[in-house]
Amino acid sequence: MKVRKFKYQINHFLSIQPQSISIDDLAYRLRKDHNISFPVFDRDRYLREGELMEIPEERLKIYAELLDVSVKALVEESVEGYALK
Repeated sequence: MKVRKFKYQINHFLSIQPQSISIDDLAYRLRKDHNISFPVFDRDRYLREGELMEIPEERLKIYAELLDVSVKALVEESVEGYALK
């Protein structure tokens, strides 16, 4: 199995959310409350280290709020791990 390093720790914080909060729930809230589509969210959470693309600060703030973490925690040195599916 291949281990990937992600640029942001979105998947890590998704993986430690209570079971009552699913990716689908989060995607619904992003779309309804913040007009962020699931394909945009999905692309953001799978950005790998070394990619030139960055998540805009405003969107990082939204992700941090929904995941109940700081923006700094999302952008800390990425952890090695497997993405959620």
